[in-house]
Amino acid sequence: MDRVCVIDIGSVSLRLHIGCLKEPDGLQILYTDSEICCLGRGLFSGKEIPPESIKRVLDALESMLSRARDKLPERGVCVGTHSLRVAANGDEVAACIRDRSGYPVEIISPDREAELAWNGSRDLLEMGDMLSDLGGGSTECLAPTASGKWQVFSVAAGAGSSLVPFSMGNMITSDQRKILCDQAGKSLSPLAEAFHGRRPENLVVLGGTVTTLAAMDAGIRNYFAGCVHGYRLHRETINVLFHRLADCESEQRQVLPGMEPHRGTVILTGTALLGNLCDIFEMDSIVVSEQGISHGRLLEILRESQI
Repeated sequence: MDRVCVIDIGSVSLRLHIGCLKEPDGLQILYTDSEICCLGRGLFSGKEIPPESIKRVLDALESMLSRARDKLPERGVCVGTHSLRVAANGDEVAACIRDRSGYPVEIISPDREAELAWNGSRDLLEMGDMLSDLGGGSTECLAPTASGKWQVFSVAAGAGSSLVPFSMGNMITSDQRKILCDQAGKSLSPLAEAFHGRRPENLVVLGGTVTTLAAMDAGIRNYFAGCVHGYRLHRETINVLFHRLADCESEQRQVLPGMEPHRGTVILTGTALLGNLCDIFEMDSIVVSEQGISHGRLLEILRESQI
């Protein structure tokens, strides 16, 4: 059985997947692991990723590789997104990740990120739908056009972005909630302009924010891979969860059912962005995808090996 490993180096989390092809043309995930390490914390375009963030990522990577040691295949790749893409020392950090993991690192463009995400989530998507990848450092939207081409747009705003001057680690006031939601809307406004007047049949969204919110809504105390793939999350529920989270201190958020470890400090920003995504495209609900760029890249590599 031909197995491949893909490690997604995101701005908020690392995600490791090992998979193989499943007949007739699907993907079987054999092993998965993730850790939140906030590589992009405080990062602005053109600035360097600080040493403490690099250490967090390398330590988390080392832990994940250690847990998967007896399962790791020879073939694999690390895929770097927004933080490695915009940081002045992105290539240097990628080299450290390559040396630690033993796998090459691909730093991909927003268009490439969107393409891989669509391929990974293809089982949930039809031609009239739109996919949004709400990541840690950026948000991409992708939709097919009548001409058979793709419309892709990316904004540098994600769950790990510093949109407001106050801390997301504490309970926030009503005024602060409005400021956060307004700023999230402004950050995503280029998407509204790029897709002006377009209302998809379904909006499929992937990323740690949406999987966490879906697990919370479904009452799943301990999240596990695949438990909310295809789950429908309503706009009203997103709003209720936003205020529930905003009423909590970070430590209280962290023990809520469905909360991924260490996501308590970034979940509020991600939820504000998600609510605004719904409003931009006039959606009463979204469909949650758990299959993103790692799944798309796994399928590519495995299918290439069959040619």
